[in-house]
Amino acid sequence: MKPILRSGGLRSLRAVAIALLVSLSGCAQKPYLRWHGGDVFGVFDADLHTPSRIDCPGTTEERFQCLAARVRSRVGDTSGAFAVVTPEGALLQTTTTEPGQAFPTTAETLFPLLSVTKMFTAATAVSLAEDGIVDLHRPITSYLPELAAKPELGRVTLHQLLTHTAGLVDDPHHPLCRGGRALSDAMVDAHLGAQPGAVYLYSNVGYSLVGLVVERATSRAFEDVVRERVLLPMGMSTATFDFAAVQVQGHPLGAGAGGRCKLAAPAGGLNASARDVARWARALSEPATHPLGQRLVETLTTAYVETGARPGEAYGYGVGMLKRGDAWVYSHNGGIQDFSASVAWVPSRRFGAAAMMNASNAAGATPSVVVLRGLSVLLDLPDDWRANTEGSPRLSSAYVGTYVDRMSWLGRLRVRIDEANRLTFDYLDGPPALLPPTFAFRFMPGEARAKYVVTVVGVGERVADE
Repeated sequence: MKPILRSGGLRSLRAVAIALLVSLSGCAQKPYLRWHGGDVFGVFDADLHTPSRIDCPGTTEERFQCLAARVRSRVGDTSGAFAVVTPEGALLQTTTTEPGQAFPTTAETLFPLLSVTKMFTAATAVSLAEDGIVDLHRPITSYLPELAAKPELGRVTLHQLLTHTAGLVDDPHHPLCRGGRALSDAMVDAHLGAQPGAVYLYSNVGYSLVGLVVERATSRAFEDVVRERVLLPMGMSTATFDFAAVQVQGHPLGAGAGGRCKLAAPAGGLNASARDVARWARALSEPATHPLGQRLVETLTTAYVETGARPGEAYGYGVGMLKRGDAWVYSHNGGIQDFSASVAWVPSRRFGAAAMMNASNAAGATPSVVVLRGLSVLLDLPDDWRANTEGSPRLSSAYVGTYVDRMSWLGRLRVRIDEANRLTFDYLDGPPALLPPTFAFRFMPGEARAKYVVTVVGVGERVADE
């Protein structure tokens, strides 16, 4: 199978969208689409900087120490932790803060996992399904009878929620957490932007609905079910959904616990240490001996849907997958304004890694960069993980057409080819209040023309060719 290099955090898109609106409104030339990889285009150029090779010779431990020194030199006073578990089962760990600081970081320090939480939520749902407590392919209205008033939403299944194919669009106008909100508010926030099963569309509120189904099906708090079925069997006794337990440099009062809410817990509310998450990843690389069972691991890591970001990139249940060199890499990232986290594992090498920091971008050394470049150094995988270094885009004519969003906020989008053979786009009804930074085109099997364009503000279906 394969991993996904997607951040998928709980961060509000408002600041990004406003910046894009200001940028594009002041731009004299017509906006055009830049290829980012696969069938994904953006309004700004993709990163074209080729990563330099990191030369760290020697044993695995020597390579790790070399890499750790480089990471520490890049992140300044950012609090962070990086841990790997080798094929031999050895735990190698490093931190980015010194013991003399007010809140010294260790590999046992709790950090928010953000969207990495999704794989723990998914593992809980699969565990319940194995015991016959839930059915992953049954409409969720069976567990949430209130959705009888929203029949389209009620027909969505746990499988679709777990694979981001339910068609749910996270409301770009409002963050998921705005005050103390209950898990039941997921039924209020859930907004269908596409027909269920039609497209891959990453959604945080979809995982909130999974958490709500878990509560209803077990008559227990979601957090308690995750702890009993996943965390404790994995030996993750310190992992918690209580943000007040997080105390790192710059965040001494529980990482802004007052701004978090129960509604976001299934999508991004778990806090854990780099040590425990690296061990979790290493265990997933050996399904036959995994404490939760081989069948559960195989269910999580099946490639259910292509993401479209690059050839072969797919998503399972809370897990992304991608082939690099001769190895399949499984991973997930998460990020908000003040924290980010990443986890990855390579089954063929029996190797797991995790990193987390109290900043979303520390001099370019984000947790996802640390983890993925770490795999390059420690496992001799390719150095360049960028999506647009693989393959080439389809013919521009494959994306041309008028796309209409009748369910959300995108409106009518027209994609054309200009005189310079570039893909340009126009909002025929005027730009939406929040402008999407990327456009992901989805194709139906056997079709040469895109059927949908997927954005963070809605999904447009092609209704006419140019």
